[in-house]
Order: sequence, then structure tokens, then C-alpha cells
Amino acid sequence: MVKALTEGRIEVIPNGVEEDRCDVNSNAKANNQVLYLGKISKSKNINLLIKAMNYVTKEMKSAKLILAGPDEGLIHDILNYAERHGINTQYMGEVSEELKHKLYLESTIYALPSLYEPFGITLLEAGIHGTPSTITGNGGQAEAAPPNLASLWAEPKPEKYGEAITTLLTDEELRKKLKTQAKEWAQKHLWNKVLPRYEELYNKLISNE
Repeated sequence: MVKALTEGRIEVIPNGVEEDRCDVNSNAKANNQVLYLGKISKSKNINLLIKAMNYVTKEMKSAKLILAGPDEGLIHDILNYAERHGINTQYMGEVSEELKHKLYLESTIYALPSLYEPFGITLLEAGIHGTPSTITGNGGQAEAAPPNLASLWAEPKPEKYGEAITTLLTDEELRKKLKTQAKEWAQKHLWNKVLPRYEELYNKLISNE
């Protein structure tokens, strides 16, 4: 027998994120630095990001792309593309927790080019450091960094995604607004706020047995 689920019986509790414990100066943002942190893989749609940076670099010669995370066989081609097109790109490899937080904090924006994410915890990690994001595709990334609140959303096309990155790099007023909102949104997902909701739900379920 299949029982219908009513709205009142569904409880959605988001993923949590750690507080920003980075002891680097919170104002130490690097100029025009774009960060991607995660697997260097086809599933993360990295080719979209590097091609988008081609458009960004044409508008902003000072733009720099930082890539950090384990390589799944793509980084050689990506760095070759960057060199041929004059894109200032640095690959950090896998990074420690300390360096990860430092990169979030120092970067101007965070870019996640995935077409689909179940949630996108790196977007919350960026937000907790006051770093707004550029996203694309459809999935949990829009929940982790809602468009026009914590991020800019663009079509998954190099020119369109590049435009979103350029806009966020050049529009200081918009960037400051999204920076503040991204941090406020991420603060709602701190583990010390999320875990009590699990406890409350468990107690409710036990009391209804």
C-alpha cells in the first residue's frame, strides 16, 4: 500500500556549515580573484568555467582564477587552455582545511559551474566567509546560494557565465550587497542552529510513537 505524504508530515532540514574560524584579516580580499574549490572533473563542468574566464580576461586583464581540489585528469588541458588564451590561472592541488578557509576569505568571488548539485556545501562555506558566488544549472546550488541573494545565476554558456563573473567583479555595490546577504544566509546554516532542529524533530517523532 502506498500512503500519500501530506505537507504537514514533511520536514526539510538543510545541511550545516562550520563557523568562520579563519584568523586571516577579514578585509584581506585579493583583487579580482575568482576561486573554484572542488574536484577538477567533468561532473563539475570545469570546462565552462575556464572558457568563461576567457571572456572575463578580455574585460579585466587583472582577473585571476584559482583552482583547488583533486584532479580527475583534466587539469593539464585546462592549464594549457589558460596559457593559450592568456588567462591568469593557478592550480593549488588538494588543500588543507586551513588553506581552504584562507582561499575563501581572500577571493573576491566563488565560482561553481556545476549544472547540478544535490546541495552545494562549498557555496555555504564561501558565504560564511563573506564571498558571494556565481552559479549556473538547476539543483541544490540555488538553495545553498539563492540567486540575487547570495549569488548571481547565469545560463551555462561561456559568454553568459563570464558576464556574471565580470559583473560581480566590477560592480562593487552589487558585490557588497551579495557579500552581506551571503554571510547572513550562511549564518542560518551554522551547525549550532541546524543540529537543534534535528533534535527537535527526533523528539517529536519519539513522542508520536
